[in-house]
Amino acid sequence: MNVTIGEELDQFRRSFPECVIVSLADLSTGMVLAASTRSEQPQEVLDALCGEAVRAIARGDTALVARLFGASDSATPTTRILISSDDLRCFVAAEPPHQEALCMVFDSEVALISATIAANEFLSSLESDT
Repeated sequence: MNVTIGEELDQFRRSFPECVIVSLADLSTGMVLAASTRSEQPQEVLDALCGEAVRAIARGDTALVARLFGASDSATPTTRILISSDDLRCFVAAEPPHQEALCMVFDSEVALISATIAANEFLSSLESDT
């Protein structure tokens, strides 16, 4: 039986009880490809989360900041974490040339290392399927 990306995202989200939303985004188009949410969310919320991922990872200023800190021109950060009083957002991009990213929202502290490792494994499994 083939598992859909939506089902894989459901399984991913359930493995982190603090995870409210996980979505798969295409950074090149700014589109949400699939999502799993703890409770129903309007499309506008998912679109805004995808827009945050594009701004956090895909824009040229991310590479500029990396260079300012001594990274090579080819080095682009693939993980960004945004913390607010309301939630914690983690964006993990696939390795280039792939353009997908996982966008995650957590409602409380989470084991970020475990979440980012799991996100990288998820994205790698997508790459191997293509």
